[in-house]
Amino acid sequence: MSGIKKIEFGLMSPSLIRKLAVMEITSPDVYDTDALPVDGGIMDLHLGVVDPGSRCKTCLGKIDTCTGHFGYISLAKPIVNVLYINYLKKILQLTCAKCGAILLDENDIKKIAANEEETFLTLKKVSGAKPCPVCGEEQEKIKLEKPHTFKKGKTIMNPEDIKEHLERISDEDLKKIGFNGGRPEWMIMTLFLIPPISSRPSIMLENGDRSEDDLTHKLVDIIRINERLKENVNIETPSFIIDDLWELLQYHITTYFNNELTNIPPARHKSGRLLKTLSSRLKTKEGRFRLNLTGKRVNFSSRGVISPDPLIHINEVGVPRSVAEELTIPEVVNEKNKNYMKDIIKNAGNYPTAQYVISDGVRKKVMESNADIIVEGLENGDIVERQMIDGDIVLFNRQPSLHRMSIMAHYAKIMPGNTFRLNLCVCKPYNADFDGDEMNLHLMQTAEARAEAKKLMLVEENMRSPKAGAPVMGCDQDYISGAYMLTKNSTILTKKEAARVLAAADIFVDLDKEKYTGKELVSFLIPKNISITYETDICSICELNEKANCKHDYNVIIKNGQLMQGVLESKGLASFKGKLLNEIDMLCGHKEAVDFLYNITRIILEFMIMKGFSISIDDVSVSKEANVKIKAEIKNLRKKTQKFIEDYKSGEIKGKYGLKPEELLEGKIIKEISDVTSKTQKIIEADAGENGAIIMARTGARGSLQNLIYMSAFLGQELVRGKRIFRGYENRTLPFFEKGDLSLEAHGFDSNSLKDGISYTNFFFEIMKGREGLMDSSLKTKVSGYMQRRLVNALQDFVVDKDKKVVGANGEIVQFIAGEDRIDPAKSNFGKPFKNREDSEYEDGEAIGIVSSQSISEPATQTTLRSYHAEGRLTLTTTKGLPRILELIDGRKEPKTPAMEIYLTKEYNNEKSAYAVASKIKEIKLIDILKEDTINAFDLAVELIINEKIAESFSIKIPEVMESIKKADKTVASVVKDNKIIVTYKKENKTIQDLHGLRVKLRDVYVGGIKLIKQVIIEKEGNDWKIKTLGSNLRKVLKIKGVDATRTICNNIFEVKRVLGIEAARNVIVNEIWSTMKEQGVKTNIRHLLLVADCMTYPGTIKSIGRAGLSGAKYSVLARANFEETVKNLTRASIIGETENFNGIVENLIVGSVVPIGTAKVKLKMKE
Repeated sequence: MSGIKKIEFGLMSPSLIRKLAVMEITSPDVYDTDALPVDGGIMDLHLGVVDPGSRCKTCLGKIDTCTGHFGYISLAKPIVNVLYINYLKKILQLTCAKCGAILLDENDIKKIAANEEETFLTLKKVSGAKPCPVCGEEQEKIKLEKPHTFKKGKTIMNPEDIKEHLERISDEDLKKIGFNGGRPEWMIMTLFLIPPISSRPSIMLENGDRSEDDLTHKLVDIIRINERLKENVNIETPSFIIDDLWELLQYHITTYFNNELTNIPPARHKSGRLLKTLSSRLKTKEGRFRLNLTGKRVNFSSRGVISPDPLIHINEVGVPRSVAEELTIPEVVNEKNKNYMKDIIKNAGNYPTAQYVISDGVRKKVMESNADIIVEGLENGDIVERQMIDGDIVLFNRQPSLHRMSIMAHYAKIMPGNTFRLNLCVCKPYNADFDGDEMNLHLMQTAEARAEAKKLMLVEENMRSPKAGAPVMGCDQDYISGAYMLTKNSTILTKKEAARVLAAADIFVDLDKEKYTGKELVSFLIPKNISITYETDICSICELNEKANCKHDYNVIIKNGQLMQGVLESKGLASFKGKLLNEIDMLCGHKEAVDFLYNITRIILEFMIMKGFSISIDDVSVSKEANVKIKAEIKNLRKKTQKFIEDYKSGEIKGKYGLKPEELLEGKIIKEISDVTSKTQKIIEADAGENGAIIMARTGARGSLQNLIYMSAFLGQELVRGKRIFRGYENRTLPFFEKGDLSLEAHGFDSNSLKDGISYTNFFFEIMKGREGLMDSSLKTKVSGYMQRRLVNALQDFVVDKDKKVVGANGEIVQFIAGEDRIDPAKSNFGKPFKNREDSEYEDGEAIGIVSSQSISEPATQTTLRSYHAEGRLTLTTTKGLPRILELIDGRKEPKTPAMEIYLTKEYNNEKSAYAVASKIKEIKLIDILKEDTINAFDLAVELIINEKIAESFSIKIPEVMESIKKADKTVASVVKDNKIIVTYKKENKTIQDLHGLRVKLRDVYVGGIKLIKQVIIEKEGNDWKIKTLGSNLRKVLKIKGVDATRTICNNIFEVKRVLGIEAARNVIVNEIWSTMKEQGVKTNIRHLLLVADCMTYPGTIKSIGRAGLSGAKYSVLARANFEETVKNLTRASIIGETENFNGIVENLIVGSVVPIGTAKVKLKMKE
């Protein structure tokens, strides 16, 4: 299979079918009375064998050598191939029924000739009935009645009529319209190809009966009906009987190809189960492409439950001995290993030994009885299949494999027990935990694979994440708490204790002092060339920020490997944020960083065992004094919110900044709750001192101070969709509250803590919040999974070439400089290059497309990219999180919530001018300035009274309103009388019902502002006043005086492209994905987003990620078919005669060739 260089797709001609087939099938019988295959039947041994003892009558091969052979059926009448039905419709419609000439106009023909990608299939409209330009024949309209009936005018076209029509088309005309796959009449079958037996094997049941494949069942039906039709044609039976049998044969062949068509009953077994026919076997996740060709089963692998082992090295994986005894490695005998190979063969019956020895092509099983004989005959060049031993390199994988660190290489460590053992520090990249997770182990069989795994895939080589350019492994949970406790100033150890702690990391030195601090012990591990200063995450305990003079010892100073000051916690040792870990990895290399990480966890573990660490219920209790302060804050909160509610009800809170009074009230309440939560956090911090729970929360080991507030102070405000809870009954959330109650408790606030027990009303609110989280997570998983599949499929062929460009499978250039600066995030310091810049550059052949796809979709899958979240202030409700990212990569022309951020020029940068500009921007409808509208039943008219004050604030005058009404509906007339606008229909016979409809219609009349901008709010950001809008109209907004066109932002990528061009649209894609992920606390290197945006925009238009965009535009037929619409892509390729050149990843994977990325991109030439 690896020798395949090219595949040409096309239609099969009858002559090719005869050439390919070894025999004609004529009998509908399968087996005779002796249960032997019938000659001329569909299980005839000329078509291949599936029974171990049988021989093929064509090639004389057995089941292991015969791949099977095709047969054919001569159809009694031509049959339409239903897979090509839409193509048949198009070609029938665009060719003359009399002479076969093309009915397309010259412009369409020139368009197809000028562009390789254009064919008659890409034309949006095919010519309808019109005279033929060649013979002048008037054309009748041809329609398709699905699934397979064509009508010319009112006459049904049978397959013979269609075939005759298609035969009239010349080869020259076919080339003109891009039909290069053969002759169109070959879509009407006269010969039917029978697949080999090996593709539809029968199975033996327990009772000795045979169960035939679904395809075989279908073929029996086809042959039986075909033979009946032949007999009836030969004896010239009445035409209606022949037509019925012809239609039945068409049905059986149609369901053989596709048994899931609408408007046609599916073929079923007697049990009622649907037959799985050709189309079903190719498409979907269970189809041939995805299940068997791109996803392959492997040997020499194992799967089992994982469990933690803090003593095993980070580079190692603990393998159960039972697994090691089963998995083998082939080793070639040579002078260096000959004695060792003899020793393990002699160890037959024990572990480790050899399972087999291959000598001169003969495979011998090693047993105690023949071990000595095999040893005596062992020669150089023989292959010994030995059992796995300590130090063998293996691949370890956890599914779902969301990024490249989901599969890494480890050294095997053979251990007792039945689970795979893993160091806790390596859990993060695998996203593994120990609640029953299972992982896969693969033992590589070739020296080349083992060498590549050791160099490229070893755990230490994957220390840095390509997503963010930071260490992906680090200390976690108890290690963080232990590091903090070990490095505190108050930690003093005796000489004996210090020796015990250091011995855990295999450090044996002469200790010349009687007492040692934890800082001194940690300094034994830090490389001598490390000097670093940073503030810890718990430095915010006070506001002095005295750094080197910090009395709390929270400012870390390391000089020449000595921890002079400060404590180690998550900011120094955790994955992604550990500054000390990052510095060691940068300056000393991955091996040193992994060894440091392993050693520090060993001494922390020993210290924790020695000193102990735990939490109790008292750790989440606060003192009486603190409790009094917290209750006082809550009481004060209630007073303030009650005052806000009274002001709102009395009308003192008025609409401002584009927000309604009720929205401003909500904003004030949420801000007060947020302030009280912050104050409570400080009270608890000051009160708690330093117990176990506080240590875990402060150091970043586990949980947060917010969790402690929930447990010991109050639950606070429950939010649904980022807002206080207003859902429930009419005008109230629960029946326990009065209607119109706006108080804290009535909308989800709970002043009780978890320790005290939550209130009965908050059980309901807590469930509402929990349901939102549950739905967000469960629905998100499949959506983000599909997003990753689309991203990877679209970008997988983009690699870095030797010039550091990013190129596709067919040489298309997406970036002239990879990442715009050649820097590989996986070899960078949080995106910045190392001191030696060349060390941070991309390698040739780097699969940059896949890595970028994973770097965006992995956090989208693993973290909760919520659609809503609390901002602590009121703002416009726009699409956020995963739904927004999907909008962007799908290239949706109309986003769900188009929005703009409008900045003002220097002279307009003040509150008054911001209001003036905002009044010109917001779309104003008549309802917005209407004081009253009534129906005058006597005059049959609608009377409108305008609120002049509001209209004046929007600079709208009554004549302008009348003009707007006139533009909106030319069938009405309007006059002004006594400050009223009187509107009525011009027609005579109007009714009251007409006026009610007119009244509703008038309220929606556009009278001012910019259309599509539904809402505006005004915000102050630093020294800048800005206007945020819901809805966008960039072109018109930029024309308004006072708008700063250089800073104004629109989130609608298609609108930006229309106004500012493709480069601006590309920047919007990058900025929008970046801001969405940042908002959710996800850090992804900007270079990944740049590549995705470049791939979407490099053709000069915005291409979506998916079958309608980048994935559907691939040159590779197999890659397109593997992704989606399998049958459609294969049939389309055969119509236009496409060629598969195997330039990309998927197509090479399908045929078992080496994929052209990474080390496989390198070609070696022998020097002559």
